Amino acid sequence: MRNELDIDPFVTHTFKGLEKVNEAIDALHSGDCLRAVVHINEYKLAGEAPAFKQVGNVKVNGGYIKQVKHTSTSNQCEMTFSIFMPEPAERCSPPPAVLYYLSGLTCTDENARTKAAIYEHASKYNLAVVFPDTSARGVEIEGQDESYDFGSGAGFYLNATTPKWEKNYKMYDYITKELPDVVNALFTVNPNKRAISGHSMGGHGALSLHLKNPGMF
Repeated sequence: MRNELDIDPFVTHTFKGLEKVNEAIDALHSGDCLRAVVHINEYKLAGEAPAFKQVGNVKVNGGYIKQVKHTSTSNQCEMTFSIFMPEPAERCSPPPAVLYYLSGLTCTDENARTKAAIYEHASKYNLAVVFPDTSARGVEIEGQDESYDFGSGAGFYLNATTPKWEKNYKMYDYITKELPDVVNALFTVNPNKRAISGHSMGGHGALSLHLKNPGMF
């Protein structure tokens, strides 16, 4: 994940330009340099960088499972998702394709990532797997917690159309537009190779989103 670690405190020498590589090597060999960084070119995210924070990063079979919180413009609240990033087989391996896995009623981003046992297979086929939450969280809407199949944990991957719900329950926009943009901005993945799947409410959501957006997944 880009910018997940502040390395500045560990860098003793900095060089700008590819032509400075040999100077960096000489500095390392001199014994005075602990770590050297060569800035080859300025890197900028495409568009405005989303506000985010990484709250989890765990080594698993074949890669890392990371948990990210970010400010959602679709749902007007803080949303959480998890993503499995496979370890590249080689340094020059292509970026992984992305599978979006939609969970069922009452689930969070943690259910499928904990129970799916997908990591070994995903790593084998160079596949990143994104586990979104199932609804908006941390909002106050009367009645959203009264039933397991409506409201919290039950966004059904649709956009609400009634005034009471439409501000915070736009899971269709979140999954098809906002979340892919966030993932593409924060992680080194192939933005042109993505698929969608899920179980229960998420299975229905995956089918609906695929059929409504030919070529997206």
